[in-house]
Amino acid sequence: MNEFMQLGTIFAVVAGLVFPVVFLLLRARQRRDGRLTQEADDSKPDLMFGALTPALSEQIQVGEAARPELQKDLRSAGFYRPTALMEYAAVRAVFVFAPLVMTFVVALAVPTEQMGTVLLWGAVAVGLGFSLPRVYVSWRARVRSRQIERGLPLAIDLLTLSLTAGQNLLAALHDVAHELRFTFPDLAQDLAIAHQQAELHSLEHAMTQWSERAHLPEVTNLSLLLIQSERLGTGAASTLIEFSAFLRTSMRQRAEAQANRTSFWMLFPSVFCFWVASAIILIGPAYVEFAQQRQRSSVHLNEMKANINRANDRKGVIPPPANSMTPAEAP
Repeated sequence: MNEFMQLGTIFAVVAGLVFPVVFLLLRARQRRDGRLTQEADDSKPDLMFGALTPALSEQIQVGEAARPELQKDLRSAGFYRPTALMEYAAVRAVFVFAPLVMTFVVALAVPTEQMGTVLLWGAVAVGLGFSLPRVYVSWRARVRSRQIERGLPLAIDLLTLSLTAGQNLLAALHDVAHELRFTFPDLAQDLAIAHQQAELHSLEHAMTQWSERAHLPEVTNLSLLLIQSERLGTGAASTLIEFSAFLRTSMRQRAEAQANRTSFWMLFPSVFCFWVASAIILIGPAYVEFAQQRQRSSVHLNEMKANINRANDRKGVIPPPANSMTPAEAP
């Protein structure tokens, strides 16, 4: 058994050293081959794990029922590549199988009585590895939606300025996406995609796709406004100004509501942090006075007991009176 554990440990160490080197070599070779064949074929995207990505994605497949919702979440998070779903499945497979391998290696190296603990922690790690990619996608989608919402009033102001200057809507979208590429890159990316889709298909199709990707009521309202303006052929500058003012007002109101909620939620840590000091200030003097009074009472009680003992000792050594008769002398 000890020899088997040693062989397993040696195999794990060697595999841990050799596998990253082989992976990096294959990755470098793939990049070199990709640069050589880039002019011949530009349709193949650069996958996250290279040639291993399709094989890894097949290990843990996404169900057909959950596939549309997952693709929608990936688009909301900003993963627009056609291979986003396959790379997501590959990452999940790596996060699941890596803890399994490590758990197997550690279980071979530890004593038998600790194997249950190792298997338990391994199961927890596998569960986290399966759940963390989806949690990350949801978190990234929320952060991206918040960034788009914050930059939307500025984008509307720039769009209004471009339309007022005489540009058409497509040129205004292109200029706004170019100007916001550093301050709000997520919003600039969505506007650039909408501009390209409008050039290839129509503005209505581009705005509809943008509202489906963003999942924000503000983006949906802006898309409907631009679609109606393009369909009716009317100017949208004045409406965009009012819409921008409405967005700023609603964002200010939400910020004030959040600030009011913050003062309420700060009450709980304040109570838990200051109750010790409050207890010391309010109860401390009374407790100190009680302790001192108890100590003084104890001292007085001990003195009284000592005086009583001394009095009893004196009564035991006092001689009898001279005229007193002993029992033997009595008639």
